[in-house]
Amino acid sequence: MIFNLFLAAMGQSTVVALTDQSLPDFNVDPGLAGVTYAVNSDGTVTYSTVASGSGTIENWVNPTSAAGADYEVRVTKNSGTNPSGSSLATWLALSSSRSWTIGQSGLGNTSCNLTVEIRDAATLITLASATVEMLAEVTL
Repeated sequence: MIFNLFLAAMGQSTVVALTDQSLPDFNVDPGLAGVTYAVNSDGTVTYSTVASGSGTIENWVNPTSAAGADYEVRVTKNSGTNPSGSSLATWLALSSSRSWTIGQSGLGNTSCNLTVEIRDAATLITLASATVEMLAEVTL
């Protein structure tokens, strides 16, 4: 965040930012529930769910034309179930889109709490951080 302010003061117009998210998906038995959170190489953050649809949450970089291999993302699990998909607790180049998914089949729920960070790949300075809560629940 401070680095973004420094860039703005130096006349750089690229801003990296993330916001905290709560992403639930609910379905009725015998259905499935699932949530995917993705940080994409095109500069967007998206979500998809089994029962509730999908969409764009935000742009992690503005302008999005600045997205790509100059940035890396790391997702760390704080609590709950390990999501499937991209690696956890490892810096991954945003030259490719990265996603993390939880799911629930049958009655019950699966959840996780994640910290998502984006950093400059050259300077290794973390530019943005957010908490993401994901919940997949199947009820009667």
